[in-house]
Amino acid sequence: MTIQRRFAPISGRIDRNIQRQSRLALVIKELEMEIRLATQHDVVVCNEFYNRTHHQKRSLAQWQWEFLPRDFPADVIPYVIITDHGKIIGTQAFIPIRMIDERGVFWTVKSEETFLDPSYRGQKLFEKMYEILFGFLKRHSIHCVWGFTPATRAFERIGFAIPQITSQVFFPFTGLAVTAVREKHTDDERDGLVSRVKVLGYRGAGSMASIYSSLCYRVLSRIRSDELSGFDVHGLDSAPPQAGDLSERFIRLYGGMTIYRDAAYLQWRLFDNPYVKAIMLGAFIQGQLVGWIAYAIGDDGMGYIIDIIAAPLTDSNQTRSRIIARLIVEAVDALRRAGALGVRGWHINEHPFDTMILKEAKRLGFYHIKRGHSVVLYTNPESDRRETIKSFDRWFVTRIFTEGWMG
Repeated sequence: MTIQRRFAPISGRIDRNIQRQSRLALVIKELEMEIRLATQHDVVVCNEFYNRTHHQKRSLAQWQWEFLPRDFPADVIPYVIITDHGKIIGTQAFIPIRMIDERGVFWTVKSEETFLDPSYRGQKLFEKMYEILFGFLKRHSIHCVWGFTPATRAFERIGFAIPQITSQVFFPFTGLAVTAVREKHTDDERDGLVSRVKVLGYRGAGSMASIYSSLCYRVLSRIRSDELSGFDVHGLDSAPPQAGDLSERFIRLYGGMTIYRDAAYLQWRLFDNPYVKAIMLGAFIQGQLVGWIAYAIGDDGMGYIIDIIAAPLTDSNQTRSRIIARLIVEAVDALRRAGALGVRGWHINEHPFDTMILKEAKRLGFYHIKRGHSVVLYTNPESDRRETIKSFDRWFVTRIFTEGWMG
């Protein structure tokens, strides 16, 4: 009896543990999870899942514009979904984007729509989604995957590198511009902005910053008015046919790699964009397209420089810097007249043209804010462009690399 009484409580605990394990096994058995590529029949539920989890109102047309392949040679949508009992609980997508380097045009993909229901974490479902997409990568000879995210740990676990953190140029028209930036962005980005202007005094930093920028801009734009003439700059109603030639000329001047901005890409990304209607200005010398700038006002009231590029026929740094400065002046003037709170653009790396843009922007009164999101980059092991891709300072990147709805 003593022995029985001594072991009775232990026996009871074992019985309860067996019951718990049985219940757990029953839950696992009932978990009907499926990971697969989405089809045309999934479009509506995929968009509804995004709107529900992100508290957005994205339309079906916007989803289709973003994710349905345009000229990419594939009969499937590179958009993976996880369903549990038929209900979507996770997504991971690719947007096919053509790049250009010194060897020509090639396919890459941008990582987007990364989301997993928090209650399903810890089951390596992100890795399983990417197993399918890595297979897609190899089957279609895609050279790399790239994207921008504040959450890098999951990407690093599956072989992504973090070659860079984005930064930005910022021109406040009023003190409200600083407030708008602080309210919209992450703590790191807000701290970066304040650290750049806190020497002016935190309480009046926004107003003082705008006064300083405006003063620099007025003085330098007037001093350089003759220097910035000599170009025909006007608005474009559609993508310029010469865009592909300019992209190729840009690579011949600088090497490295960038998005292949041909007319088809620009028409899709800018003119047919269902999120933001951008303004595109082209710079011409004797009728030849030598550069452009695209800008828009976001839903936060801020003006955004989406893209800027220049590639004159003559290999002259002075001519390129003049084109850059003239295009920035045109965009700043137009955005101020339109009532924007300020102007934001990207500066990413040490690419010589990106460095030239930063230099000209700062001369015109822009601040350089060294805060942003991390770049994530995965190179296909089978790519013959591995060295070019991994040298991220050879990428020329602007906001046109973003999803499209951010301006």
